[in-house]
Amino acid sequence: MHSIASTIKHVPLTTHRAKKDTDMCYYLTSDEFGRSRANRLSIVKRLIDHAIALAALVLLLPLMALIAIAVKLSSRGPVFFVQ
Repeated sequence: MHSIASTIKHVPLTTHRAKKDTDMCYYLTSDEFGRSRANRLSIVKRLIDHAIALAALVLLLPLMALIAIAVKLSSRGPVFFVQ
């Protein structure tokens, strides 16, 4: 007959999932998907760079439009200089 102490010894204390199931950094740094870590990190960096550039373009577009209008109103020539 089993005692309660021996039964409790085999019960897991936590029910959390493995780190690889919950941690996004695991997917970026592991070699499980056939890509090297440096390759995955360079892809992530490229995506972040593109997202920041797109956000900056959207935020600065009104300012660039105002500058183009100011140039057009203050001079006879086109907004863009052509040589």
